[in-house]
Amino acid sequence: MLKKKNLFIIISIVLIDQISKILIVHFFKINEEFRVMGEIFKITFILNDGFAMNTTLIEGEYGKLLSNLMRVLLVIGAFSYYWYEVRTKYRSEFILPCIIAFSGAIGNLIDNFFYGLWFGLTSPNAPMLFLHGQVVDMLHINIWQGEVAQLGGRYFTIFPIFNIADLAMFIGVAFVVYYSVKFGKNYKKSQL
Repeated sequence: MLKKKNLFIIISIVLIDQISKILIVHFFKINEEFRVMGEIFKITFILNDGFAMNTTLIEGEYGKLLSNLMRVLLVIGAFSYYWYEVRTKYRSEFILPCIIAFSGAIGNLIDNFFYGLWFGLTSPNAPMLFLHGQVVDMLHINIWQGEVAQLGGRYFTIFPIFNIADLAMFIGVAFVVYYSVKFGKNYKKSQL
């Protein structure tokens, strides 16, 4: 069974992600932006119809449905791997990053499954509202390059516009990779 601490982390990340998205949907128009730190950090409301980083894996009328099925299978696979492998055989350092990444995946699945139904946020050619929702992205970071002739001294986006769930998945995976490199072949409990 999930430890209470891990369950608390999952619920907290999913709630923060969903509350931030619902606030954006209710108080912003699509493509509207609010400058938090000038051009460097903005809240910009966009819809992401694709997979990670707005990529489309499967084209066509039922592409979104098949993509969502793939997402569910990935989440089930990741959770099963955590449940049967990581929590029992791996060093404790691997558990928190897995929980954080899993939480992010749940947050974006909620968007994909229900945001079409709840908010009407689907692509124009979606055959139905349920299971065809778009993901709400809003965190927009730009990097200033100063007087770079090729860029005309402008700001440019180095990261795609993302959300709390994306950030959780990125942080979780980054720490799993970091710990894998740090511990090398000694990542399992039995190898301590």
